Amino acid sequence: MLVLMFISQIAALATGVASILLNRRILALIPAITCPMVSVLMIYVSASLFKSNLAMDFYQLGYWLTYPSTALFIINFIIRAKFD
Repeated sequence: MLVLMFISQIAALATGVASILLNRRILALIPAITCPMVSVLMIYVSASLFKSNLAMDFYQLGYWLTYPSTALFIINFIIRAKFD
């Protein structure tokens, strides 16, 4: 799971930069999908590692930064879909 999460993070970043440089709508869709997938994988890995404590207060800063980046990727896709 950790390898899949890492690959998803790299794919989100690479296609995010590529969508800015190449101005393609389909490239903006890929980070909008992979970034929420990273959040789900982070929850799954954390829940499997800490089965006794499923509270949300033990997540580190890297986890909480996935929410703003997910929102930005989705907003970027909506803006590109609307204006293209």
